[in-house]
Amino acid sequence: MRSVQWAVSLAHCVRNKPHADRSGATGHRNATKERVDMTEYRLGSSELVHTPGLVAWAINGYHFADDRPVLLNSMCQSFPSIPATAIEQLLSKAVPYTVEDETVVFSVGE
Repeated sequence: MRSVQWAVSLAHCVRNKPHADRSGATGHRNATKERVDMTEYRLGSSELVHTPGLVAWAINGYHFADDRPVLLNSMCQSFPSIPATAIEQLLSKAVPYTVEDETVVFSVGE
C-alpha cells in the first residue's frame, strides 16, 4: 500500500505531527504572511496506476457535465485523504498541476 504523510511547514512542525494513511497522496500546508494558506497535494503512482495519466484522463472527461459526478467520485475513491473540493479544483483546471517523476503535484487555497 502507498502511504500518505501530511507535512506541515517548518514554522508549524513543533505543533503538528505527520499523519499517514493508505491513499498515496501527501499534503503540505504553506503559511506565509504574503500568501493565503495553501495546501500542496502530491498524488503518487503505484505499480498498477500511473497517476499523471489517470489525472489527464479525468481532466479530459470532466469537460462533459454528465460525466463529472462519476469522475469526481472515482478520483475521491482513489485518493480518499484528499478533500473532494481539492479534487474538483484539479479536475476543473481551477488550479494548475505539475508532474514530478510519476507524482502529480498541485496546491489549493483554504
